[in-house]
Amino acid sequence: MSLAIETSARWVILDDRPARRLAEALGMPVIGTLGVLTTAKRRGLLAAVRPCLDSLNDAGFRISVPLYERILAEAGETEDG
Repeated sequence: MSLAIETSARWVILDDRPARRLAEALGMPVIGTLGVLTTAKRRGLLAAVRPCLDSLNDAGFRISVPLYERILAEAGETEDG
């Protein structure tokens, strides 16, 4: 966060809830890993979000089932669509 403040970063990528709260309290724009993935998909920089989510899950990144499903829906990657 110090570097983000020092460089006037456009975004701070944080997933840890207490760190996100602190950054937001300092007026820093925050995005998480999943937000980066959905933005990349929306901009055509990523073909699919599902493989990334699965790799993150396999690596121990905790994603709840409802959040996993919500991210897939936002990315247009639901089972029926």
